[in-house]
Amino acid sequence: MVMSLKEQLNQEKWQLRNAAVKKLGLDKSPENAQLLTEVLRDKRPSKWWANLLGEKFHQVGFIRRNAWASLKNQNPENFPLEELAMASLQDPYYEVQSACLRTLYHHLRESEITLSQSLEARIKARILSGDNFEIRLAAIPFLSFIYEKDEIQELAAQIVRARHWRVRGAFLEALCYIVEKGAMKREEVEALLRPFNMRSEYFKPIFLLKEQRAKLDQMLLEKS
Repeated sequence: MVMSLKEQLNQEKWQLRNAAVKKLGLDKSPENAQLLTEVLRDKRPSKWWANLLGEKFHQVGFIRRNAWASLKNQNPENFPLEELAMASLQDPYYEVQSACLRTLYHHLRESEITLSQSLEARIKARILSGDNFEIRLAAIPFLSFIYEKDEIQELAAQIVRARHWRVRGAFLEALCYIVEKGAMKREEVEALLRPFNMRSEYFKPIFLLKEQRAKLDQMLLEKS
């Protein structure tokens, strides 16, 4: 007899629960969104031996991360986005935080949702933090939604010479969207770019960071 996804979520093996979580993202429905919400709210502690290996919760990190990935395909009206995001941005597993931010950003762009000041403050803290660059990469795209122009200018001074080139690249991409929205003038963006560190360790065979800068320069010309 084939188990339902709800039954699969109650199995002891985390691999079965993880497979169910992934499948819940394939179909958009209030029921699936509710099941994913229950997974993320489940804070049961792990068994003692799993805790010794660093996993604190019954719903392991892979499951929590994939639950957020599946919520990307659900209607944000069908689950408590704010509540879940506030909790997940304190998750000990960095991939859960980054997946949460990616899904939150997707719904911010695609739906008419608003963020509380508390959630905005938590996202800003992730942009400023250098503890994990994957989390920082997922947070930087929020610039055009939660930062005022003067705040972006202040942040630029910290990011333009960030050690990791992907952080700088994410900032360039965020600036592209800001320019596309018409939120900053050409001369304002160009001022941010003057001290920009264009060095990176990646090329394909052109340097990706320079390609992103060229894209931004072209957009500035079109907007002028």
